[in-house]
Parts: sequence; C-alpha cells; structure tokens
Amino acid sequence: MNERGDVYFEFLICMVLFIMLLSATLQVISAIQLKFWLDRKTAAIVRHVQIRGEIDHAADGMISEIEERLGESVVVEWEAQFITGTRKVQLGDQVRLRVYGEKTLFSFGKAEVVKIRLESEMVGTCERYWKT
Repeated sequence: MNERGDVYFEFLICMVLFIMLLSATLQVISAIQLKFWLDRKTAAIVRHVQIRGEIDHAADGMISEIEERLGESVVVEWEAQFITGTRKVQLGDQVRLRVYGEKTLFSFGKAEVVKIRLESEMVGTCERYWKT
C-alpha cells in the first residue's frame, strides 16, 4: 500500500465533505435571513396599511418586492373588512396579511432537492377614519 496516496485521498474526501457542509450551512443561513426579511417586510406593509387605511400603490409596490425575491410561487392573502367597492379599511377594523411561498434550499443541477415553505402573517388595526 502506498501510504502517501491514502493520505492524499483521505484529504480530498475530507475537503469535499467540508465544502458540502459549508455549502449546506450557508444555504440554511440564507433561508433564515430570508424568513426574517419576509417578516420585517410583511410587518412594514401592514403598518403602512394601518396608517393609510387602504391598500394603495405603495403597499402593492412592497408586495412586488416580496414577489421578486421569493419568485413565482408567492401567495398574498389579505383579510379585512373593506369599505364596499374600495380597498379601504375603516378605523378600528383589523387588517391581516398572510404571505407564503416556496424557496429552493438545495438543488443539484436543475433538480430541486429540498424546497422549504416560507410564511409570514401579520395583523394590525386601521388607524384612519373614512367618511362614508
């Protein structure tokens, strides 16, 4: 047996395993950061709607940012008692925003090995009074 060759292959195997572990760790950290970002963004959108009393173009723009970052699989659900025929919410009414989608955590070539579901839900109370 060539001891020098054995050490070389052991070293290569250890390096490959280390790189794979490092890559997996970075992917998981990236997913955690994305989840925190999604929570902050959802909270900012709900706060904006609380203050403005309606889902306006600025709120739609913030939702577009989420869709760009998470991809096509994003689902945005608003739950509120809107004033009839508008996207306005009356003073004291609750506004709930739920955003969820899937993100690929690990992929091998074009095959998506592990997908995770990212979800964020925030609730707020409208602070604007609309005369009807």
